[in-house]
Amino acid sequence: ILSEPWHISTSQTAADQMQIATYNKDRSMTPGGGGFGPVADDGYGLSYLITGHTLIVHITSKKSAPLTSASRFSDTIHESFMEMKALFDE
Repeated sequence: ILSEPWHISTSQTAADQMQIATYNKDRSMTPGGGGFGPVADDGYGLSYLITGHTLIVHITSKKSAPLTSASRFSDTIHESFMEMKALFDE
């Protein structure tokens, strides 16, 4: 199985990277630390940072891959979290 392409490669970013986060004018956050690229041409690189009540996800994909889109994947993850939140709010 290790010889198969890894379409989603994930890793957690260390929480102490939040010390170098910056807040943007629109109140969004640019965290310190970083992410990494996909290991398959048609895959995604996904790093995440969990600290307090905050979850930050950094998603990358290759623009040359016609079936992947980091932006679309980000939107889908956001929608999924909003659906889960709605379940807890009921």
